[in-house]
Amino acid sequence: MTVVKVSRNAPCPCGSGKKYKKCCGSKDAVSITDVIDKEIVELQKEARAFAFQRYEFEMRMDFDDLLDVLEEASEEDVNFYEFLHPFWYLVFEPLEGEETIMQKFIAQKLRKISRLRVKDVLASWKKGFAVAGVVRESNGSSLLLEDALTGKQYPIILFDHSQGFEEGVFAFAILHRYEDKFTAFPTLFDLSIEYTADYEAFIQNEFMNSGYDNPEEFLEEMFLELMHDTPKAGLSLNLQEVEWPNNGAKQVAERFEKDMKAAGELGWVINLGILLWMEYCEQTNKKIQKPENYAAALRYLVSTLAPVNEELTQKQLGEMYGLSANRVSSYYSEIYYVVEDQIDHMLELEHQINSPVLEAEFQDVLKEIEDNQFDNIEEISDFLQARLDGGPKPKKNNQSKKDKAQELIYAAFEAAGAERYKLAQKALELNPSHADGYTILAEQADSLETAAGLLEKGMRLSRAELGESFFQENKGYFWGLLETRPFMRAAMSYAMALRGLNEGEAAIALYEELLALNPMDNQGARYLLFVAYCEDEQLRKAQELLKKFSEDDAQGAYNQVLIETLLNGVTPKADKLLQKAKKANKHVIDYLTGKKRLPATIPAYYSFGDKNEAAEYVNEHQHLWDRIPELQKWLSK
Repeated sequence: MTVVKVSRNAPCPCGSGKKYKKCCGSKDAVSITDVIDKEIVELQKEARAFAFQRYEFEMRMDFDDLLDVLEEASEEDVNFYEFLHPFWYLVFEPLEGEETIMQKFIAQKLRKISRLRVKDVLASWKKGFAVAGVVRESNGSSLLLEDALTGKQYPIILFDHSQGFEEGVFAFAILHRYEDKFTAFPTLFDLSIEYTADYEAFIQNEFMNSGYDNPEEFLEEMFLELMHDTPKAGLSLNLQEVEWPNNGAKQVAERFEKDMKAAGELGWVINLGILLWMEYCEQTNKKIQKPENYAAALRYLVSTLAPVNEELTQKQLGEMYGLSANRVSSYYSEIYYVVEDQIDHMLELEHQINSPVLEAEFQDVLKEIEDNQFDNIEEISDFLQARLDGGPKPKKNNQSKKDKAQELIYAAFEAAGAERYKLAQKALELNPSHADGYTILAEQADSLETAAGLLEKGMRLSRAELGESFFQENKGYFWGLLETRPFMRAAMSYAMALRGLNEGEAAIALYEELLALNPMDNQGARYLLFVAYCEDEQLRKAQELLKKFSEDDAQGAYNQVLIETLLNGVTPKADKLLQKAKKANKHVIDYLTGKKRLPATIPAYYSFGDKNEAAEYVNEHQHLWDRIPELQKWLSK
């Protein structure tokens, strides 16, 4: 803290323009920093009051939406976020015209401030900073906060009401500039120092899976949700309070927890395993005779679902826990099939299954099984177990041109740039009928017409190679056969190209064929077909499609509203459906009404209920919503 000593007749260093004796020197010697600090604190209070006076309704509506997102929020949580939400909202949430409440407050307040230093500080508040990270240095009146995602370090001035943060603690903060440093608005919010590493890992993992490209934007948008969810990453489940069906089940959890902690695994990873084990015990009520067997299997299961320090094979785990690799596999399978629904809910398994890279692995395994000509299922099981345990892969001798072409295609899927297209071209030289080759080359076509030509050729040649009788015999479960997937990929891309060329009828026919061949629709053709139906005024077909694939996510919910309104207008049913859709994703309305602009680049990934999901939906469906008369008035109301 700096004590400024100046002549009483000199200009006051606070920037007011008055003489020191008429300003800060009118009392006993005083710290100019203390004066500025008090005015900054008052400005923070005034900004919050300004927000409530003018925008209380908007803030209340947004807070109600936040409560829908926060899972299992206690009464204490609700009270806390009711206090914190206005600070976040007025700094980061843009109103109509893209200005935030803070920016409006600054414009109104600046002309009333006389001190130049205070004026400059307030003007710098137009941009706020959301930070989540570790306190690296702390000396009472200031600290250094390092953001967990960007690595940026923020030197922060602490006012009297906001001091005493421990070095090494994890904290959240909304920051504003304070000359060459920062100040918290209203303060920092720290978590238990015991789990700092868990919190860092959790935040980083959430960002990696969010679909956001910019970590700062991610923190701004998801600040309150992250504050609510992050503490759970450090919570240790109290195994003594769990009602286990028998002592053996409890011993499995205790052994698992003990061994995972000894391996230095993160708390949330350990909790994941225990929660899955609790689910298994609840569903089976099985009496556990040998806890070590299940502890080994549980460790293997968790290693397939979450990042772990010690990624052990079934053979290694068997050696640690005193059982064979086959037994580890058996117990692992037993647990997995009981808790499979919970795992499916956590993971986007369909995305993984549809990956061409995993498809290549599966192709190799099937080829090996075929070449080895096993006599019975036990031999196949032993073979698969050896592969799971990291056994050597066979050498590939005397490959046919088709096999070599397939390997080049899989390599192309993993490559990028010129190498990707070079590999695809080589594959087509070996097998001119490989549809994936044409699909990859279409990516670099100089026009949509050229791309459509390549895709149509690949689809046509692949269809001819498979044969029409193959299509008839395997209709209904096409995607489950690996040899059909190049055709399915080419056909899907060709249908999208046809729609882009305004050949809607042809695109619809192809989408319908894809659904007939694969009613499970692993490719997501139903979403594009719905849009194509609406564009072609086939609204009843679009409605039937929604009934066939009933889904409660944002896309399904808003499409229910859309089709009801296009068919019948703004009815009470449409109003009811709209309220349900808003619970699925509150951000869609802002994009549909233009209150918020769509991002320049639509994110490749999203989470249910977030702004990325909303942006993707509106980007694909805005032109259909624009057909509704007085759309803005209805949605705004």
